[in-house]
Amino acid sequence: MKFSIVVVGFLLFLYSCKNDSNIPSSMIKPNIMADILVDIAIAEGFSESYLFKDTLSKKDSVLKKEISKVLQTHNIKQQQFSRSYQFYASRPSLYKVVMDSTNARIIRGKEKEFTNDSLQAK
Repeated sequence: MKFSIVVVGFLLFLYSCKNDSNIPSSMIKPNIMADILVDIAIAEGFSESYLFKDTLSKKDSVLKKEISKVLQTHNIKQQQFSRSYQFYASRPSLYKVVMDSTNARIIRGKEKEFTNDSLQAK
């Protein structure tokens, strides 16, 4: 299973490198975009678990703050992220590369966390 994930990840990396020449310099590169989307997914999870019993409007407010922190950490402005996201979303082949990379990173993180939790339990 891990071997197939590595192979798929490597092929996606090669594919994304090949397509980088088609991406305007003003857009966030696919690899960085995937990093940002992983961090946003973590921020969404945090805001959901942190405010489990709170109102939806407060959850949205906290999520916006968390996403702002993520973008600030990556030194990306909201407008640049939005434009880049729209750019990828309007190009299905590039969007698939970014989203597959994001999902693979999240899965790897979960597997690593599961392995670490299993080792600590013993």
